[in-house]
Amino acid sequence: MMQAPPRKSSVHINGLARELLSMIFLHYLASNPRLSTHRSSQGPLLLGRICSRWRTVSTSTSDLWSSFSVGSTLYSSVIDNSKDLNATNLWILRSGTRPLSVRVTYFTTPSTLAVLFGEKFPQIILAVVSQSWRWKRIRMTILAYLTLTAECMNCPSTGGIREQYP
Repeated sequence: MMQAPPRKSSVHINGLARELLSMIFLHYLASNPRLSTHRSSQGPLLLGRICSRWRTVSTSTSDLWSSFSVGSTLYSSVIDNSKDLNATNLWILRSGTRPLSVRVTYFTTPSTLAVLFGEKFPQIILAVVSQSWRWKRIRMTILAYLTLTAECMNCPSTGGIREQYP
């Protein structure tokens, strides 16, 4: 008598319970800490682009949104405070009441200084500060490369000005 071959058990990832899928997402982001940014190609935004179920699970998992960074990098002169403000508000909203780890980093040159200190920048800082009761970790780095006028460089009351660059 011939026996039927054993059936292969296959469980599709979308067949997993929502809680288990959330745990997988959390482990994925924990193993890739650089993914907790507001860029749509990374972090919880990337997970939400896979399919509608993943979007539902990722947007409702507040721990995924409790760590984020906004700003520019040392190698990028692009500053988009509107996107940063929208991202900050979105992360704060979706993080629920979870403790927050936030990094705000801006490197600016004289040509981008006006953009940095425009009307949106204070709103970003206020949004982050308004959640200070939830801060787990906070890091703010704002480096502005300023060009000083010749008159200021020779102000006798200052005792001299020394420029320091990172």
